[in-house]
Amino acid sequence: MSEVVVRGVRLPVRTPVAAALHRRVMELTQDPTDAAVLSRPGALMSLSFDELEPEQAARIGRAMVVAAAEVRRPYSVPGAPPADVEVAAQLAAVGMLLQRTFG
Repeated sequence: MSEVVVRGVRLPVRTPVAAALHRRVMELTQDPTDAAVLSRPGALMSLSFDELEPEQAARIGRAMVVAAAEVRRPYSVPGAPPADVEVAAQLAAVGMLLQRTFG
């Protein structure tokens, strides 16, 4: 998930953070078919919600909203270095777009 694609919008996520985000989404995923999608080769590098069935995209999207908020917390502290601020902004953008799209 070095990028997340929703409705044609590509949102970058730094690779080390993407790994943490991916891991947390996997933990939150309850449906075995969702876990299978997330386990596919390449899912860590790019996850396109546009290519998923609507119900599946919604399930994974809602899990990713929660995961993005959780992973973002340590990067969102007052006085954080610029690199952390950038990571927090990337995760916030992912979370906001998925929240608007999937609720």
